[in-house]
Amino acid sequence: MLPSDSAWEEFYSVGAVPDIPEFNGKISYLGIAPGYHVKIEPKEYAGGIQAERKLIDDKKYSVLDNRAAGLMTAAQRTREKLGVRTFANAFSAAFDFMTSEEGVALCSSSHTTKAGTSTASGFDNAGTSALSKTSVAATRLLMRQFRNDISERIDMSDNLALIVPDNLADTAYEIVNTPKSLDTAEGNVNPQYKRHTVIPYLRLG
Repeated sequence: MLPSDSAWEEFYSVGAVPDIPEFNGKISYLGIAPGYHVKIEPKEYAGGIQAERKLIDDKKYSVLDNRAAGLMTAAQRTREKLGVRTFANAFSAAFDFMTSEEGVALCSSSHTTKAGTSTASGFDNAGTSALSKTSVAATRLLMRQFRNDISERIDMSDNLALIVPDNLADTAYEIVNTPKSLDTAEGNVNPQYKRHTVIPYLRLG
């Protein structure tokens, strides 16, 4: 989340610094490639409720007292429905509030770079698989191999999370909270034990 008092926010990234060459008596100045421009222009939402003055004056039905609370509940619900689109529409380049110079989806096998380096590996962050200990382990390894704009491995943190809909929450908790013998009787350790934080997301399902 980013606080803002502007009608829109613009971002322009700068590429990574390449490796430092061996010193040969003269300083080598390193070239840095530009990144992509991104503009975020949030939409504005507004809504109101009304009741007849006679109903308010009579106050025969106490349900009217909860109208304001109901409006706040609707506002929170609307915000959450919009917020979950980051995940629900991650494979779509049709952004709601954003324009991206790169022009590809958040999760894509076609990410590019202005540095001119190869994007053959380490740039693909799109994939689908059923939730299991095997797929979680495989996806973690793929993330650990992500590369920056000059195709260098990113120092990826191992502090990761599984963001899941409610119907997959129990499976996710089982994967990360079973210390041994997950789906096996041989007593082997579970490498995913306590490795990830599980975040059930009500609006994701």
